[in-house]
Amino acid sequence: MNKDNLQYAFETQQSINDRNTDIIGTLTSEITALRVKIQDKENTIAALGATNRKLKNDLDKCMDRIHSDDVETANIEKNFKNFIGESTNN
Repeated sequence: MNKDNLQYAFETQQSINDRNTDIIGTLTSEITALRVKIQDKENTIAALGATNRKLKNDLDKCMDRIHSDDVETANIEKNFKNFIGESTNN
């Protein structure tokens, strides 16, 4: 190889290296942006999980209250029937 061929090969490799460096920079920026999106989604999932747990707790309290009200209503009906002399044995 003569000097011109070596110079051409060097410049070609330098150009390839420059393009690869640009591509790596672009991909690094894209990866960083994706990591930010992933973190946002993880935060959203955590917040929704906390909301879900709170709503389930509220639902459980409501269901307990409804059950308690149903038992109280049944007792009132039973006591009333006993008072008027109707049979309440089931």
